[in-house]
Amino acid sequence: MMNKKKPRDILSPAQYQINRRAQADMQATHAWLCENGVTADVFYQLPPEIAQAQRVAHMLLTHHAHMLTPQQTQTLETFQNQLRYKKSGTKLRVQSAYPVLNIGTKINRQLFRQHRQLNH
Repeated sequence: MMNKKKPRDILSPAQYQINRRAQADMQATHAWLCENGVTADVFYQLPPEIAQAQRVAHMLLTHHAHMLTPQQTQTLETFQNQLRYKKSGTKLRVQSAYPVLNIGTKINRQLFRQHRQLNH
């Protein structure tokens, strides 16, 4: 019988600890990305504007949906659905992120105005 060695037997103790720490860091990164509404594939493969737009769309739909018009909600949901599928997500261009980011800016201005009125 062939005796297979475990990774910790092949690597030095320092190398093994470095690999374990890297795996733990990668899992923490993926968890944080998912928590903020960004998939790891989008984050690593597509332009940063798309990842930013995905985060903005997730934040608006989960926390500020009451401030959105039906048309804005439709735009955000359509963008998220396009990213959900790999085939359509990889075809997205940076220009498709701009309407989502514009909606995010508009809602952010409204939130700032409301916050400023509460403090005065």
